[in-house]
Amino acid sequence: MTEASVSGWELFKFSLSLGVGYYRGGHGRLMHREALRRLLTPINVSRCYEFRRTFELLMPESGELVFDLSSPKLLSHFLSERQGCKVVAADMNKEEVQDWTSLTKKRAKLPSWVIADGVSLGLKSDTFDKVYSISVLEHIPGDGDTKTMRELARVLKRGGRLVVTVPYASRYRTERAGRDVYNLHNGETGVFHWSHFYDEQSLRKKLIDASGLELEGIYFGYGPGSALWKRIERMGRYGFPFWIFSMLLEKYGLREASFQPAFLEDDQFLAAVVVLRKEKKQ
Repeated sequence: MTEASVSGWELFKFSLSLGVGYYRGGHGRLMHREALRRLLTPINVSRCYEFRRTFELLMPESGELVFDLSSPKLLSHFLSERQGCKVVAADMNKEEVQDWTSLTKKRAKLPSWVIADGVSLGLKSDTFDKVYSISVLEHIPGDGDTKTMRELARVLKRGGRLVVTVPYASRYRTERAGRDVYNLHNGETGVFHWSHFYDEQSLRKKLIDASGLELEGIYFGYGPGSALWKRIERMGRYGFPFWIFSMLLEKYGLREASFQPAFLEDDQFLAAVVVLRKEKKQ
C-alpha cells in the first residue's frame, strides 16, 4: 500500500489561511469566532496525528468522491481545496451544518454539507471512492457504532478504502457525561453516553468484523489520553500553546506509539487508525 503524504506544517498553514479567509470574508459573530479560533489555535494538538495519518492512509486522488462522517472539518476543507477531491461532509447536528455552510459559501472549492445520521445515512450504496470518520464512532451510544460502520461500508464503492479513528485502551470501557456535549438530546438534562474506549477484541467485533471489509492495517498514535499528552497538557497551566508541540512532534518524528498498546495503564489511551478496503467484484 503506497501512502499519500501531508505534513503537520501543511495542515497548520492551511488552517491559518482559513482563519484569515474567514476574517476577511464577512462580518458577524460566527465568522469572527471561527477566524479567531483558527488564528490562535490553527490545529488541535489532539487531532494532529489523526488528521495526517488519515490523509496518508486514505490515499485521496484529485477528482475522487469522498465522504466524511462528522469529523473535525479541517481535513474536509483540505481535501477539497488542496487535493481536488469532491467531498461530501455529513453531520447530524443541523446547526453545525448551517454554520459551516455560512462559513464556506465564499470559498472557491468547498465540501458539500449535508445532514445525516451515521446509523442510517440515507445515501445510495457503492457511491464513494473513499470514506473516513475521525473521532466519531466512539461517541455513538449502544451498538450505534457497529450500525454506523455497516453504513460506511455500504456507501463505499468496490475497491474503495475506509479509514476511521477511535480511542484504544488496555480494556474496553464506556464513559458517560453529565451534559449533552454535542447538543443531540434536544436540551434534555441528565447523564449521557460520552465515549467507547476500545480494546483489541471490541475493536474487531464492534467495528472491523461488523463492517464486512478487508482489514489493511491498524496504526496506533499518540492521542490526548496517552502518557505523553498528559505531560504536555500540564504545560497548559502556564498558557503554553499546544499546537507548538504538534509541530515539534512532527519535526522530530514522534509519529506513532513506540510501545505495545497492551502496556497502557487503565487511565491512558491511544488513537487507533483503522484502514479497511472493500473488495472488488470477481
